[in-house]
Amino acid sequence: MLIYKVTEEQLRKAAEGVCVIEAERMGVTNRATGFRVKCLPLKPADDPHFFQRRNRTGDRWVHALCWHGFEAFFKALFDINPEAKAITMMATYDGRDGFLENYPKTADFELGSRMFPCPAADACLCER
Repeated sequence: MLIYKVTEEQLRKAAEGVCVIEAERMGVTNRATGFRVKCLPLKPADDPHFFQRRNRTGDRWVHALCWHGFEAFFKALFDINPEAKAITMMATYDGRDGFLENYPKTADFELGSRMFPCPAADACLCER
């Protein structure tokens, strides 16, 4: 995903306790410096499925953050910087208001197939 109008420090602070991020600074584009960000799940000892995504058939985990994990990350990010902008595969969030309006709509984004349907909000092992 691409995130604009933030500092690397703000990204790392938003990720604390939610996920591990890999952030790569991009050049100045469209008048804003941004980051290409990848969020990966934490593996705390007391909850090995903390914000852990599963595959579309549900029989294996995927090394990716689940829908609820992204929700927690974005809430923390927009609490720190309400003017941030994030572009993901599912939606574009232009500030906190854009996030609050558009994120719930992504819950039904289809990650599976016709044979194995799996909405984004159900593709997880985190029990949230």
